[in-house]
Formats: sequence, C-alpha cells, structure tokens
Amino acid sequence: MKKERAFVIADDVKLVMSHQSNRSCQRYLNNLRKFLNKGKHQAITKQELADYAGVPVDSFYLPRLR
Repeated sequence: MKKERAFVIADDVKLVMSHQSNRSCQRYLNNLRKFLNKGKHQAITKQELADYAGVPVDSFYLPRLR
C-alpha cells in the first residue's frame, strides 16, 4: 500500500481540475476555504476537495512530499 498525503496543495488542484496556472489553483483553494468556513492556516483535505469539485476521491493520488 502506497502512503499518500491527506492534505491538498495548489499543485494537486492543477492535476485534478486541469487549471492553467498555480495562482488560479491558489484562488480555487481560497474559495474552497471560504465555502468551508476555514481559516488561512487550516489545510484542505483530499475528501473536501473531492466533494467540492464533484469528483470521486479515488480518481486522484496525492504522493508524499519530500
């Protein structure tokens, strides 16, 4: 079983949502934080991104960062 991250970063949004720039992915995450009533310091989970984007959780893999 491969280990994967539980939290999403802007580069992951690029892969899942096919956004063009890193900045637009950051905006997408900020909009998601506002929707979930989370603060700037609170992370977005893989499950929350999948629910918001309307994609299955199993459709994307988040590799561990080094």
